[in-house]
Amino acid sequence: MTEKDKHELDVLRLHIQQLQIDAHRRDHELITLQIHTTEQRHQLDRLTRLLAMLGLLPDDLNAPGALTSKATLLLRLSRPEN
Repeated sequence: MTEKDKHELDVLRLHIQQLQIDAHRRDHELITLQIHTTEQRHQLDRLTRLLAMLGLLPDDLNAPGALTSKATLLLRLSRPEN
């Protein structure tokens, strides 16, 4: 193996290490976003239940007249379709 080959191999090793570091960082960012999303969904569910218990939100958002209030409409838009 020539010195040039050794140098190219070292460069490739460094590049692979950098790619592994970048992948690890992206994995960490993805996990952090998933945790945040889960927390936000739980908070939305808690607030939805509270509004329903207070009578400020219908239990069935698909019921006739359920979209008559602005808060209900915003909640409807923020929820994915079932």
